[in-house]
Amino acid sequence: MKGISAPLVRISYSSDDICEYLLPLDRAGTDIPELSLSLCCDGELYIPIIHAHTDRTIRSVALEYRFEQPNGGELHYYSDGTCTNNVTHAGVLGSEDEAVSRNVIVARRGETGDAVGIGFVTAHRFYAYITLTCEGFTVFYDMEDKPLRPGEEYRLESYMLCDGEVNAFLDTYAETVARVNHCRPYRDKLVGFCSWSCYYGDVDEEKISRAADMLARYLPGEANLVQIDDGWQRSRSFPGIWETNIERFPSGIPALAERVHSLGMRFGLWLAPVLASEDSEYYESVCDFVREDCTPLPRVHTFDFDREEFYSLLRETFSRMRGMGCDYYKLDFLDGALGKMGEPKKSVYRFKSDYSVAMFRRVLSTIREAAGEDAILLSCGSPMLETMGIFDAQRVSCDIIIGKNKAFPSYWQTMKDVTATVFHRQFYNGTALLSDPDGLVLRDVDNGDGFNASYSEARLWAVAVALSGGTVLHNEELENLSPARRALLLDQLPSLGVRGRAVDFFAPYPETVVAECPDGARYLALFNYSYAMEDLHSSLSDIGMENALIFDCHARSFVGLASEIIAENVNPHDALLYLLLPQPDAPAFLYSDGDMFLGRVRLRGELRGGVLGVLGESRDGEKFYGYYPSDALPEGVSGVAAGDGIIAEIGRADKM
Repeated sequence: MKGISAPLVRISYSSDDICEYLLPLDRAGTDIPELSLSLCCDGELYIPIIHAHTDRTIRSVALEYRFEQPNGGELHYYSDGTCTNNVTHAGVLGSEDEAVSRNVIVARRGETGDAVGIGFVTAHRFYAYITLTCEGFTVFYDMEDKPLRPGEEYRLESYMLCDGEVNAFLDTYAETVARVNHCRPYRDKLVGFCSWSCYYGDVDEEKISRAADMLARYLPGEANLVQIDDGWQRSRSFPGIWETNIERFPSGIPALAERVHSLGMRFGLWLAPVLASEDSEYYESVCDFVREDCTPLPRVHTFDFDREEFYSLLRETFSRMRGMGCDYYKLDFLDGALGKMGEPKKSVYRFKSDYSVAMFRRVLSTIREAAGEDAILLSCGSPMLETMGIFDAQRVSCDIIIGKNKAFPSYWQTMKDVTATVFHRQFYNGTALLSDPDGLVLRDVDNGDGFNASYSEARLWAVAVALSGGTVLHNEELENLSPARRALLLDQLPSLGVRGRAVDFFAPYPETVVAECPDGARYLALFNYSYAMEDLHSSLSDIGMENALIFDCHARSFVGLASEIIAENVNPHDALLYLLLPQPDAPAFLYSDGDMFLGRVRLRGELRGGVLGVLGESRDGEKFYGYYPSDALPEGVSGVAAGDGIIAEIGRADKM
C-alpha cells in the first residue's frame, strides 16, 4: 500500500519471548520452528494464517505497518472507537498520542490528499484491535495464552487496507463488512418511543400505556415501536433471571404488548443478558455458572460461556420473551462479556472451549435463535463487528444524557460528541446495520438529569437525529412538551431515512453535513458549535451542487438560486437545515411548508393538462410550491422568479 511499509510481524509467547521478522505482502509463508505464518490476500482482504507445528503457547500476534515518511506533515486521523457507545475521535494526532479501534482507523497527511488506513472486516473468533501512532499502524491479535494444536490452521481476523479518498474507502469497507458477514440491517424506518431518557428506571404500566397512546395520537401511521428500557424487571439492572416486576406492571407484560400491537406498533424490551449482579435476588440461582473472576462492573459478573446451563437459560429467557409478545430487543452491556466495560485494550476474559470472540458469537447466535428471525435485535454498550450478521441495528454513540454529575461532561459537550460520532459512523447505516443515534430528547424542563437544552441546542440535536438516517425514538412525555418543542419533534416525521455525510470527514466536529437523496435532492446542515453568534458559510461546489435552488427548511421559504450559502448571525449551539435542488428543466414539485423536510418525503408532483399539482398525504393548511420553466408557464400563473422560470404556489392534483 502506498505510503506504508510491508508489515513487521511480532509474535509474543507466554514465556515473554518475542520473535520478530519481516513478512512480505505476498502469499509466501515464513517458517519458524513452532509455526508457519503467512498473509493471505483474498481479493481486498488480508488474512493472517498460522499453521501450528508444535503446541507452543501464544500470547499475541501483531503486524506493524510503518509510514514511509513519518515526518511528512500533520497526521489527520479518524478512530472508530472500540464499542457502540464510544465517542469517536477525529482531528490531528499528537506526536505522543495513540488512537485505538477494534473496527477501523484512517489517517491522512496534511489538509488534502489520499488517506491510508486499516479496517477489520471480521470479528469471529479472536479479540483484535488496531492502533495508530505517528509512526504507523499496528494490527494486534490476542491469542489468549492458549497452546496451539499441531497441524491446525488458525485464520486470524481479516482486514482491509485503505489507499485513497476516505469516504469512498469507508463506503467500500462497510459494503465489504456487510457482504462477508452476511449482514441483515433492518430496512424499514423505526419511529417511536424509548423510555430510558424519559423515565430512566422509574417505569410502570401506566406510563408506558400513556406513551403508546400519545404515539397513536400525535404520530398516527408513523410510529411503529414502543420500547421499555431498564426497570420493567425485578432486581433491577443485572438480575441474571428476567422476571416482570408485577408491582410496576400489574397486568403483566403480555397484556401490555398486546395493547401496543393493537396500535400497529412493535413492542420492545431492554435486557442485559450476559451479566449478573451479586445484589440480585436471583444470584444464588445462577452463581454456579457465573464467572466471579470476570467483573466488568463493580459486583457484576459475566456468565460462564463454557457452561451449557447458561445457554439453556438464554434459550428459556428469549423464548419466554417471544411468547410474551416482545418482537424488539435492546441488548445492553454486551461489551462486559469480553472484559472491563469501556477499556479500549481489554485484558480479555478467557474461556476453555474456544477463543473469547468465538464464545461471544455463540452467545449472540443463541439469542437470535431463541428470539426468532423476525425479531429486531439492537446492540448497545456492545462490540460492533462481533454482532454483524446476527443483529439488525446498533447504537452508534454514547447516551445523549449521561447524568447530572460534575465529574461527567456537560450536557452540551455530550451533545457535541454524540453529534460528531453519529456523522462519523454514518457509513455503517443501512449497509451493515441500522444506526440508532440515541433518543430524540428535546424537552425544555430540567427533570434532574442535567439535560437543560436551549431551543437552539434542541434544534441542533433534532437536525442531527434527522440526518442520521437511522432510528427516530423520542424519550419524552409528548403531552407535557411545550408547543414549540413538540412541534420540533413532530416536524421531522415522516423521517428522511437518508444518512448525512460530513463534508470534512477529519473535522473533530463536522460543521457541514450533506444527505444525498435518491431523487437528486440534497439536505445540507450547518452547525455552530461555538459559544458565540457566528456567520456560517458553505460553498456548494464542495458537494457538486453549483447554481442550486436553495430552501430554508426551518423558515419554510425559498432562499435563492446560488452556488453558496451565507447564513449570518447564527445563534450559538444551533444548526440550520437547507434543501438543495438542481434547477428543473420541466414543471416539477419543489417543496411544501408542512415539515422539516419540506414535504418531499410525503408528497410528489404530477402534471395534468400542463398544470402542476401534488399527490400524497398532505396536512391541514399546508401550502405547496412548484417550478415552471418560462416556456411551460400556464396562463395566469405567477410567482417568484428563479433562474429560467418561476416558483409558484400549486394545489393538489386530485382537486384540479
